[in-house]
Amino acid sequence: MKFLAPILIAILLGTSPCNSQVSREDRLAALPTSESIDPTTDTTIGLLYDNVPELTDTQLYALTNLYIQLREGQSAVIEQIKKGRSGKSKRGERGQQGKEGKEGKEGKRQRKPVEGERPDRRENTNASQGPRAEMKEKFNALEQTFLNAGKAILSPDQHTGWDAFLLSVDVGPKRPSGAQERRGKSEDAGNRGERGERGKRGERGEMPERGRMNNRASGDPSAVVSQMNTQTTLGQSAPTFVLSALDGTQHALATLTGKPLVVEFGSFTSPDFRETHPALERLLSPHAADINFVVIYGPEAHPSDGQQVAMNVRDDVLHSQPTNMAERMAVAKIATKTLNIQTLLLVDDMQNSTTIDWNGTQNTTIIVNPDGTIHSRMATTDLSLIRAYIEAR
Repeated sequence: MKFLAPILIAILLGTSPCNSQVSREDRLAALPTSESIDPTTDTTIGLLYDNVPELTDTQLYALTNLYIQLREGQSAVIEQIKKGRSGKSKRGERGQQGKEGKEGKEGKRQRKPVEGERPDRRENTNASQGPRAEMKEKFNALEQTFLNAGKAILSPDQHTGWDAFLLSVDVGPKRPSGAQERRGKSEDAGNRGERGERGKRGERGEMPERGRMNNRASGDPSAVVSQMNTQTTLGQSAPTFVLSALDGTQHALATLTGKPLVVEFGSFTSPDFRETHPALERLLSPHAADINFVVIYGPEAHPSDGQQVAMNVRDDVLHSQPTNMAERMAVAKIATKTLNIQTLLLVDDMQNSTTIDWNGTQNTTIIVNPDGTIHSRMATTDLSLIRAYIEAR
């Protein structure tokens, strides 16, 4: 019933047209907030605003309320599961103490494993999969409620924009092919049409003018999203950069061209990046002599003091948004060590200049031709497309 409240508000107040005289920033500032969500800096709300056309103030307010309820519900699930684990652990200790008191010093006898036999890990596996499966099930239910309630607030003419919004965020229907279907929405030459256009909108390739901000000096990823330009158009020259590696050496784009170049954007708090980078590195490493590969490390996608996600809590990847270059370098070093990154990693400046110029968000991957022009762009890394590119060479 809690999720129905924003819908009822939208119906009762009507759908008065949005006031075009009010700026984007002022409209976002008038929205409801929570302890963890500020609409003026939240990436997801910014993408909602920029993707769904002609949002009325009532609709925007109701959708923001839905989103806040979704995040609060997810946080409650995480806390509930944490408390459940803690309670089980204490009960287990008491139970074990009781057994020891009853059975004496021998305790519970266990069969010694035969030499060469692998230990049975089923008990531990089931223990770890139970809370994870429970969290996934509850998250799916919350997300589905958000999707249905959100769509009900919008008019049929706005549904295409709603679908484009869902493609660009981590809140969306669970498709049979998982994230791979979303990653297939790339701007590949020769594969345009409706799906390509939707992918382009979802990856923020064509940002409306109202969605841009003048201030580039921000470490917040939502500001990066709102400042994107269209310099990474297919066939055009890639924007130049000169960035520092973790050892302090400077690297320019000009030194990496001359042969195909794969540019991957990411950060340690991006679950997509943590999942796909190791596989991408394994895919490209046998072709190191023919294809250059570089990671551009930018603002944290899901910092602990921003839009936190459950996977980061589960994996204990809890890092706040860096406020200076030393802090960003420090988190990048942790990511390099944890993920065993062997490829060249360059750290973007605190103005996120390269991330903005290249429209690089979350786990964006761009292939650059040997002459320095853009060959193709993926909103999130698609290994099958990159593999096809390698095989076609």
